Amino acid sequence: MNDHFGEDAAIPKKDLDVIRDFLTSHAADAPGATARERHYLGAILADSTPLRITATPWWNQMHADFNFDGVRHSQVKSPANCLACHNNNNVIQ
Repeated sequence: MNDHFGEDAAIPKKDLDVIRDFLTSHAADAPGATARERHYLGAILADSTPLRITATPWWNQMHADFNFDGVRHSQVKSPANCLACHNNNNVIQ
């Protein structure tokens, strides 16, 4: 990562360890995950790893009735901008 689009994007090992620990302990398949968190994994095939939340079956099911056609031209910009519509797990109208 020392030449990532002309930039050094290397992350110091101590920071990598902190990031890895956080991500693995908060993953939906972590030993301490709640039933709700495990539910997100339910429809993901064992041999697939979605690169973004918007590629998961759960996300698509939960947002199936929303029309994203105008999103890119609004302040939201992207379906991945969750906080543009959700705040404290509530939908902002």
